[in-house]
Amino acid sequence: MFNIILTLNGDYTSYVKWDQKFEYNEILREYGIILISAFNDSVNVMDNYKCSWMCAGKRDVNLEELKEKLDKNIRDLLKTHPELKEFTLDKIEIQ
Repeated sequence: MFNIILTLNGDYTSYVKWDQKFEYNEILREYGIILISAFNDSVNVMDNYKCSWMCAGKRDVNLEELKEKLDKNIRDLLKTHPELKEFTLDKIEIQ
């Protein structure tokens, strides 16, 4: 077991919409990562907000590549849902 820590900035409500779509789970599976649980604190605006995903599986992944794929997934969501406000994934860490 290990944690993936996401550092995000921007609109929390839009982040929750992305999180609820759960499409990123397929991206994690491509890397051999299985999401067990996600931990979020409710905030209005994310300012270096840390979200923690408890995971199992492959731990030694290319974090830059994973970040690029998750970034693309976020941008695709924002393009197709103009009612959402912008948020960014700024950093990924594994602990």
